[in-house]
Amino acid sequence: MNDKWSDVRRQFDLNRDVAHFAMLVFTSHPTPVSTAIEFHRDILDADGFRYFERESPRLKMEALEAAGRYFDIPPGQVALTTGTTLGLAQVLGGLRVRPDQEFVTSINEHPAVTDTLQLRARREGRTTPVRQARLFADSRTATEDEIIGNVVAAIAPPTTRVLVLAWVYSSDGVKLPIARIACEVRRVNQSRSPDDRIVFVVDGVHGFGIEDVTFTQLGCDLFVAGTHKSIFAPRGTGVIYGTPAAWAEVVPWVALLAAGGGTANPGWNHIPGGVRAYEHQWAMAAAFDYHLRVLHKAEVQARIRTLTSKFRAELERLPNVHVVTPIQRCLTSALICLDVPGQTAADVVMRLESGRVVASTSAPDPSGTQRTHVRFGISVVNTAADIERAVAVLCRL
Repeated sequence: MNDKWSDVRRQFDLNRDVAHFAMLVFTSHPTPVSTAIEFHRDILDADGFRYFERESPRLKMEALEAAGRYFDIPPGQVALTTGTTLGLAQVLGGLRVRPDQEFVTSINEHPAVTDTLQLRARREGRTTPVRQARLFADSRTATEDEIIGNVVAAIAPPTTRVLVLAWVYSSDGVKLPIARIACEVRRVNQSRSPDDRIVFVVDGVHGFGIEDVTFTQLGCDLFVAGTHKSIFAPRGTGVIYGTPAAWAEVVPWVALLAAGGGTANPGWNHIPGGVRAYEHQWAMAAAFDYHLRVLHKAEVQARIRTLTSKFRAELERLPNVHVVTPIQRCLTSALICLDVPGQTAADVVMRLESGRVVASTSAPDPSGTQRTHVRFGISVVNTAADIERAVAVLCRL
């Protein structure tokens, strides 16, 4: 491991005797972030009301500006929230969708999407039409063209109003070609009236902080992600990014209890009010700045790709392991999901832990069996030695 990544690993107060592959569930905080949390917490404990009254507007703006810089989007188009689940609820629960229109998603979506759509239907007292398309026959052999073709077929009906897809599926590690999908959505929208145009929503949490792209390059309309994973921000934080046109289609359903942004800064109309862990929200700025000034987005992406390629090559040599994450590199990010035939994912995770390797189980796959896979999340804090340890334990299973 080169000097830069050795220095980065030392910034995290991680147990050095363990290979950590579950930081994509929630992260440890690097020193600049934990320092920022402690700084704000100490003052809030000593003189909370006055510090909040005096500094809250500035500190919230610093978090918004840092989030905007990271994704190259004006801060007025950013909303701060508490994580992916609440952010998706704000967006999917607030979008204007007529009774004759429908949501389109995939069979791979996380319950944060599917359950939210079911709750929306219960709240409205009617069945909100939701179609779930199969985007690929087999995650391991999926191709971009296969995915694009199935998306195009799914959104063809004029009733399609909202397309909601994950950037990287937590069930199998498939990374969707979001930019290409966005191009197809724009093509379809050219022939539609404003009230019938498709709004493309992305659950971006497992690509955010890993892939070196901007909001404009992705091309979606609304993007939701928790920041307590690969961004290394405090737990209980998240962001929503949106175009002005897309924000205009979302009706806020959580009281702001603070001044909104009007039409000039539409994202600010969707920042939930109420007391929260302000030391965590304000320390978001330190996390985004750490990525931009120390880690650098392009270097993070390169580091993750190097480690995942090495891990994947080692896993392919194990006869007792079946990797379900795509073979095509363009369809993978930082998640590698696998099965050990004859053993449940939970059992394998437990046996990995006995070998001082921390992995997690995936979200259920779309087969209807609720089967889960063993999931490894690669982070910049991982090393070649971590991978070798994980492979050694798997080899013994």
